[in-house]
Amino acid sequence: MREIVLDTETTGFDPATGDRIVEIGCVELIDHLPTGKSFQAYLNPERLVPIETQKVHGLTDEFLAEIIAKARDRGELPRSADPHALAQLASGTLHTLAVRARAGVPRKELDALAAVTVSTICGPEH
Repeated sequence: MREIVLDTETTGFDPATGDRIVEIGCVELIDHLPTGKSFQAYLNPERLVPIETQKVHGLTDEFLAEIIAKARDRGELPRSADPHALAQLASGTLHTLAVRARAGVPRKELDALAAVTVSTICGPEH
């Protein structure tokens, strides 16, 4: 069985208030074992990352601006993942995390929820 394990880092938990994804990471598994294929991208959230959030994932505004500019200069901006699938998945992930965080779900469980297993996020060539 082929699976893609997806993890995101965001500017916060609530897309309704403008929170956005800043990092996407995917790892391919076959029969629950890593294949060595992975995908990682930093995204421009088009807003500042709150200091409280930077303390959680360590991704500062300066780091994101620099890494995105370097990737753009090298022509390495993400283009292999389906942006519509990513947007739909990310929106669902943010919503689920926001609802559970408001319900008082412990941080460890929120982290586990953020690692979403998806088999359609990257094309079959990955």
